[in-house]
Amino acid sequence: MSEITTSQKVEVTYSTDAGTRVKHSLDARADITAEEVSTAADTIISKNVFCDSEGNAISVAESALLRTITEKPLF
Repeated sequence: MSEITTSQKVEVTYSTDAGTRVKHSLDARADITAEEVSTAADTIISKNVFCDSEGNAISVAESALLRTITEKPLF
């Protein structure tokens, strides 16, 4: 008998002041909302949380909720 599990991640791509893009992903709760993700992304930008050699995040370029379904063992 196989076991099926699900998981999800929030993935946000930021545009930087250096003209590049930086992508970050985090595990997400099953009931996370778009508003929560947007608020968190805005906070990350305003607090300059992700500053590195790629530049400082200045805006959200793209965001996605990635859901994964895993079935083990397959055979």
